[in-house]
Amino acid sequence: MKYKDVPDVGEYVIATIKEINPNSAIATLDEYNDRKAIIHISEISSRWVKDIKKFVRLNQKVVAVVLNLDNRGYIELSMKRVKPTMAREKIKEYRNEKKAHNMLKLIGKDLGYTIREMYERAGFILQKEFGSMYNGLEIALEEGMDVLTSIGIEKKIAEKIYSFALEQIKPKELVIKGNISLICYESNGVEIIKNALNVDNRVRITYLSAPKYRLELVGEDYKEMERKLKEVISTIQDRLKGYNVDFSFERIKE
Repeated sequence: MKYKDVPDVGEYVIATIKEINPNSAIATLDEYNDRKAIIHISEISSRWVKDIKKFVRLNQKVVAVVLNLDNRGYIELSMKRVKPTMAREKIKEYRNEKKAHNMLKLIGKDLGYTIREMYERAGFILQKEFGSMYNGLEIALEEGMDVLTSIGIEKKIAEKIYSFALEQIKPKELVIKGNISLICYESNGVEIIKNALNVDNRVRITYLSAPKYRLELVGEDYKEMERKLKEVISTIQDRLKGYNVDFSFERIKE
């Protein structure tokens, strides 16, 4: 269920094939109350399509991108313009939204609201603010329950949404990256460098090419990761004190 009636041009959607004609396939949009859409034979595949039935089948779910809204009221779709990586991302997003939908049903049952009322009180708000309900849950998990009440979700609903997020959603893995430049002029320089860079199992330091190394710090809380990064750099510098070295660290901005 979406807060808007039709998708935007360029939006990726999940469609179910309902009818197959010689030159097109008719589909319904799963996320838009089964609105009808059409996929012309020329938009089925980047390969030459002689028999459309060899490329799609009835009740098959496909990922497509919205091309246009034609004058008959059909939404024109393309399958061939969807890259495999985007298809995987859309399927993942769709499954996550189903999880969020089921969450709303459970909360609504507990509080005495219909699923429509739950969308009006929370689901549509999350979609408008964060792009999807599941994105909203992930952000609430990172920033706390107040982010939900601050956008207009009632406290009693926000509390249950946040509780669900804590129990059911794994926090996103965050990564901080940087480049280390380290030259040691001592006779046992290899051992000195090896000891200096062996800091923590949560920190990956890999050799690039002399004198460059890549540092990657993995975690789920940016504030804690920033603190850890300062600690790691400080540890490396302490281990290099007293030796003839050139050391620098440069953060990679992403």
